[in-house]
Amino acid sequence: MAPESRNGGTSTFNNNGTGSTRRKLLIGLDIICLLLVMLPSMVLHKSTIQPYQRGFYCTDDSIRYAFKNSTVPSSVLMAVGVLLPLTSVSAPARGHQTRGMVLGKAGDGMGG
Repeated sequence: MAPESRNGGTSTFNNNGTGSTRRKLLIGLDIICLLLVMLPSMVLHKSTIQPYQRGFYCTDDSIRYAFKNSTVPSSVLMAVGVLLPLTSVSAPARGHQTRGMVLGKAGDGMGG
């Protein structure tokens, strides 16, 4: 059976230029979005407008709280900082991989 006719789809390696054009368009869109996000920061950083700075009084009761070294242990911060990104990246990838196993045979390269 020809690779094009499996599962009613087209060949995985069929590259007629449409995927390449779409990829370039998406990369361009990503760069434009990145520039739009950076623009306000750059404008505020390079502007001549100075931020308002106010002083404080040592007798101010609102700042007279005792200093605390750390309210969240470093081990918790490191665990969340490592595990949260790992799970948020691997869970969708694992779901995509599992879905590919259902659509095509394992190991034939035709899965999702």
